[in-house]
Amino acid sequence: MLFYHSVFHKIESPLHTPLNAEYSKAVEIPRAAGRAGLPMRVVSSPAAIFTVALLVRLVDLSLHPWFKPAHPDQLTFAYEIGRVAQSIVEGHGFSSPFGGSTGPTAWYTPVYPLLLAGIFKIFGVYSPASAWVIATVNCLFAALTAVVMVAIGRETVGARIGMIAAWIWALLPYVMQWSVRWVWDTSLSALLLALVVYATLRARGKPRRTCFLLLGLLWALVANANPTLLSLMPFSLLWIWWGQRSGRSVKTGIASVLLLTVLGCVPWIARNYITMRYLGLRSNFGEELYLGNQQGADGLIVQWKHPIWNNAELREYQRMGEIAYIASKRRLALEFIRSHPGTFIAISLKRIAYFWCGAPDDPRVHPSNVVVRTTFLFMMTLLGLWGCVRAIRKKVPGAWLLLATLVFYPLIFYITHTHVRYRHPLDPILFLGAVYLFVSHRYEPSILKSESQGESLGA
Repeated sequence: MLFYHSVFHKIESPLHTPLNAEYSKAVEIPRAAGRAGLPMRVVSSPAAIFTVALLVRLVDLSLHPWFKPAHPDQLTFAYEIGRVAQSIVEGHGFSSPFGGSTGPTAWYTPVYPLLLAGIFKIFGVYSPASAWVIATVNCLFAALTAVVMVAIGRETVGARIGMIAAWIWALLPYVMQWSVRWVWDTSLSALLLALVVYATLRARGKPRRTCFLLLGLLWALVANANPTLLSLMPFSLLWIWWGQRSGRSVKTGIASVLLLTVLGCVPWIARNYITMRYLGLRSNFGEELYLGNQQGADGLIVQWKHPIWNNAELREYQRMGEIAYIASKRRLALEFIRSHPGTFIAISLKRIAYFWCGAPDDPRVHPSNVVVRTTFLFMMTLLGLWGCVRAIRKKVPGAWLLLATLVFYPLIFYITHTHVRYRHPLDPILFLGAVYLFVSHRYEPSILKSESQGESLGA
């Protein structure tokens, strides 16, 4: 209830946000007379954005169902996560990410596999009903992300800018595809990253106990859902401390965030150690490093070396056990990197390009036309980054946090392998930055002119 009240009900109407007169706050769009009527209030409502975002995704899902119940192998239904969920429902525990019976796994953290397992338990394993339910849940995550974007905008670049960015998120087909057609933690990760950014902004702006409690619980949830997002945590806490470093309550609050995060990780790490003698959240880093760094690697995953696609690798995985198998792959990857440093640098540069602009050939991602897709992703990246840099120059509150999110989150993909869906959690920040760039260029000159005229009249 605390989060719902804070994010959904306490978002001020964008129509009542004051203009920026000193460039130290967000730029807002001046309102014309008579625009504050009922239609504009509805358009400005986070509830309306949420409702429309959810409905258009459900309509898309209804018109373009992706699930084929007659398909003999439902591998594309969540891939390894689907296999783990199936294993849980069949009573074998959190195990066997590649099918069969290969024993316990820490290939993934528990949140999304357990969510999918719960849906399988109620609606059937790989059933049409389960496909609809998990896609609907993903659509719900995406619609909630739009609401959080408005909240982030209110704390940073301005509520109206947040509203415009949220509407783009709600209606853009490129964004919709990730919740409608991809059964993965992609939409959940986007929501969690947006929530962490918003909670960090609140903790720095109003360093209260409840703000730090919420932030700590969120980071604990992130750790159990997608630990890759933890790469932002050090900067998040440092940024809070830097803004309020003279206050003792802030240091106590940051300590509480760290404590809650660690406590939230303990159950899963303990489970991994007891069942597999592995002391960590996810075991698969060595494998991911290997899949992106070996002979024939070109910046994307070397798919044919993955156990889910390669029976020989699967037999090796089953013979050695997960931890030993991944350790062997990590050694091979590190040996390749040491012996081919130039190749590693070259393919890492390719990974950076593919992360931000998409792979040259991936028919599963829309727009399906490679030129259109690459151009769109490049422009979205350029405008989003440019907007965040401009926000820093204009001393917009929270601008450094927005830019840091874009900088730190992708680092691990630059050295392993990448896919355009991995960047989806950053899309809310990119949209906010891009909209701010356009709005600030469009309206700041007129605001400055009106201010100058006012000063002349006052003189």
